[in-house]
This record gives sequence, structure tokens and C-alpha cells, in this order.
Amino acid sequence: MPTLTLQPGAADGNDALILHLAGGYDNLNYGANTYVDIGSFNIYDVGEDIRRTLIRFDLSALPGNAILTSTLLSLYAELDFSSN
Repeated sequence: MPTLTLQPGAADGNDALILHLAGGYDNLNYGANTYVDIGSFNIYDVGEDIRRTLIRFDLSALPGNAILTSTLLSLYAELDFSSN
């Protein structure tokens, strides 16, 4: 079975950081950032910050009738605030 590996470099990858910041700043797009950001946390008495990242993959190398039997996405965390 053929295998296709998609591993774009920093210049080729496409992602967008979308933020809802406490205090009324909705749907801000920081697509030019060099990092991805996910999670949510409370900011003092102002409210909750929600951070989401979208990642786009160029699948044009796949034939239209391709059947995907498995996929794997690997990411690493530079900072982890999950205990906050």
C-alpha cells in the first residue's frame, strides 16, 4: 500500500491562531504567528481566554479516489499550562 508523508517546513505550512480574549476581543486571527496555541484559562476577573489553532494540509498529491486507512499527527508542547 502506498504511503504519503506530509511534513511541510515553516515556510510551507499553513496555520492560523484564533483567539477569543477576555474583555470582548472576539475571533482575533494571528495567522502570522510562528507558533500554534490551544487551550483556555481565566484571566483574573475579566473572563476566559480561548485559544484555538487551525492547521491546513495540502492534500493535492492524493488521488480523488484515495481511501485513507490511517493517519498520524505528531505535535510537541513547548509550554504546558494544563495545571493552571
